[in-house]
Amino acid sequence: MTLSQATPEIPVPSVVAAMDYHVTRLGFAVEWHRPDDCIGVVAQGDCAVCVREAVQATAPARLRSFVADLDDTFAEMTRLCADITAPIKVKPRGQRQFSVHDLNGHLFHFHHDV
Repeated sequence: MTLSQATPEIPVPSVVAAMDYHVTRLGFAVEWHRPDDCIGVVAQGDCAVCVREAVQATAPARLRSFVADLDDTFAEMTRLCADITAPIKVKPRGQRQFSVHDLNGHLFHFHHDV
């Protein structure tokens, strides 16, 4: 058996607003959108995130994504005015990481091995 990259599904109050935020502030692109089903996928490289409309509030998700060039990713997200909640720093597990919140409070950690 061989598994591929997982695609997390995060609940959002508005699929259109969430997708727009991921495109304009996090540098993702829309892969597909089914308005009638209130679901869509945004992606950047090998990182894909499914957003699905949810009427009930849920706890924010935490997602992790490995990036080849952390400094470049940080610079691009800074340029896009992403909500950076933690600047780049070395974590005890031997990774450099920074974190951002999306429009709905979901937390994205971007990291690279030291």
